[in-house]
Amino acid sequence: AQAYKNRGDIYTKLKEYQKAVADYTQAIKINPQYAEAYVGRADVYYFLDEYKKGIEDSNQAIKINPQYKEAYVERGWAYGGLKEYEKALADFNQAIKIDPQYAEAYVGRARVYYDLDEYQKEIEDANQAIKINPQYKEAYEERGWAYIELREYQKALEDFNQVIKLDPQYEEGYRGRGWSYKGLREFEKALEDFNQVIKIDPKNASVYRNRGDVYSDLREYEKALTDYNQAIKLDPQDARSFIDRGSLYSNLREYEKALADYNQAIKLDPKYADAFSNRGFVYLDLREYDKAIADHNQAIKINPKDGYSYSRFCALYRELKDYKKALELCNQGISIDSQNNSFGYLARGNIYLDLKDYQKALEDYNQAIKIYPHYFGAYNNIGLVKYEQGEISESQQNFEKALEIDPKYPEAQLALAVILYQQGDTKKALELAKSALKADPELANIEYLKKEELWGEKIIADTQKLLAELKLQDK
Repeated sequence: AQAYKNRGDIYTKLKEYQKAVADYTQAIKINPQYAEAYVGRADVYYFLDEYKKGIEDSNQAIKINPQYKEAYVERGWAYGGLKEYEKALADFNQAIKIDPQYAEAYVGRARVYYDLDEYQKEIEDANQAIKINPQYKEAYEERGWAYIELREYQKALEDFNQVIKLDPQYEEGYRGRGWSYKGLREFEKALEDFNQVIKIDPKNASVYRNRGDVYSDLREYEKALTDYNQAIKLDPQDARSFIDRGSLYSNLREYEKALADYNQAIKLDPKYADAFSNRGFVYLDLREYDKAIADHNQAIKINPKDGYSYSRFCALYRELKDYKKALELCNQGISIDSQNNSFGYLARGNIYLDLKDYQKALEDYNQAIKIYPHYFGAYNNIGLVKYEQGEISESQQNFEKALEIDPKYPEAQLALAVILYQQGDTKKALELAKSALKADPELANIEYLKKEELWGEKIIADTQKLLAELKLQDK
């Protein structure tokens, strides 16, 4: 029995999961009391997403040996896979009770805290695991993902560098580091790391999705779409890939395709709040307001402790010009997560900009930047405020900062072109304006700029002059 179990362990490491299951099953057939074989098979079932089978095997191992800490950990991971987080926490807690120095149990519990958006607790458990075993790469990995969620990308980068140092062939180390570089907007380095993951494991669906996200940030939409398609081909059960592809279609204003992807994501995971809030924004663009509100309500119902969901709902009511309701939702979202909800401050700043309360708008935009220094949209909106206040030099500096972060940002390109045109640099202004309008032809629509892009009266008036010049040039 031991020989089959040992060979099963090897097949598990090689990711030959069906062979591993066969060997563990044979070991159990020879020795039905072999608890380690049940736990080994439970581990494989986790990787195969067969969580209920994993729970059954863990139960059997615990029945054989109630003090078997590894069995509680395996069952905890399986319960986490089923999103039964309270049961998962109970199992990891039991493993820690049996052995307070069991680093794997702390990492398992950290992963549950990640799924529950309790990132500080996740970091605390990862720290404890590292204290117990400084060579435990998964502990650094877990802490790195928490830092990414908290937008502490430099700290995340340090952790994933440590993961790679401990195991240069561990693909998740490169994937995490690539995501850290993405957060720092070091896109070429991010692409290098994601490419390295694909080299190590060409069937890793998640990394194609991650690389697609980078291409989307770079506005290389065809490459992004190719990667999302590949991610879905490799793992058609991953709701996140459908959400990300849906976001791409939404950005391209291909709303029917976006809706199809969000619908599929919801079908795969009816408790995925982002799928509902994303679909809500598509319905908003399609002027199907009742459906939009219903989807955002559902997102909050699924995750009432997610400040981001409230902030996105706030943005919807701002579009509907129900500023009182919008402010209530933004304030609620910020109160839930005032330290990390940069979008919440941006969304509330947009309301104040609509209301021409420029001082409050600036305060919120600056707070968004304080949380996330690479927030080009916040710099852009500060530029809009400063333009309306007649502070053209500061306005220009903020549009330039937005373009420093995202050189292909069409709205900032057009806004800067307006300033350059007013300064008499017609050639450069027209070049920038053409680039902006090529990327997003909708920017030539003055009503769109007023409603969707928050442009005020002064910059609108000057934009009309620039657009008139463009028409003359085209003739």
